[in-house]
Amino acid sequence: MSKSPPWLSLAYREMAANIAEMPGPESNSRIEEYLKVAGLDATDETPWCAAFVSWCMAESGYELPKYPARARSWLNFGVELLTPRIGCIVILRRGKNSAQGHVGFYVGCSASRVIILAGNQSDCVCEQAFRVADVIGYRWIEE
Repeated sequence: MSKSPPWLSLAYREMAANIAEMPGPESNSRIEEYLKVAGLDATDETPWCAAFVSWCMAESGYELPKYPARARSWLNFGVELLTPRIGCIVILRRGKNSAQGHVGFYVGCSASRVIILAGNQSDCVCEQAFRVADVIGYRWIEE
């Protein structure tokens, strides 16, 4: 079995640490750290899936795309994959607005679902399944 890429190992570590939004006016300082890496001075009420990916990639020593806090900016990162591989970045459409999206790391699939490990899923870092039909890109960077 191949070794997990460093960014995926970091993502799993964050999931194991139960990183989640705080209810009410408080804000999780770890999520604020993700947001800062993506160039935002914001609270955990801000959409933070792309900030989580930014943090994992920056901590692994990689340069970020031009607008790292935007999920769809990750469509310009690394190289395109036609077939996903464990740890690749998955970009999904979200809603009808073409500017909106969701981004995380590929960890598995079924015939109709892709499973990604990401931030801001149910207000925490976790694995969640999405329709394969909503995937708009898979991206990879050589280690």
